[in-house]
Amino acid sequence: MYHKHKSYLQKTSTNKRWYITSKIIIQGWYKLQTCISFIQTLFKIQRNSYLSLKERLIDLLNSHDGHFDDKQPLKGDCRNNEDLDNCF
Repeated sequence: MYHKHKSYLQKTSTNKRWYITSKIIIQGWYKLQTCISFIQTLFKIQRNSYLSLKERLIDLLNSHDGHFDDKQPLKGDCRNNEDLDNCF
């Protein structure tokens, strides 16, 4: 009877160890997933803010005609101080 009781305790302690170990692994997995999704969210926010800044800059540069065209010059050349009225 003592032998059966001892093997039951050993099984129980082994099962408890596996239970605790699996619980720690699962909690670590969830923490890792949370951390990964947080980092992805940060990169998305940073990327979106960069893209929106880039789009706003392009819109600002193209506000004279609405389209970006390298071959078409701006209304005026602002490098010399002569023709400041036609710069923008």
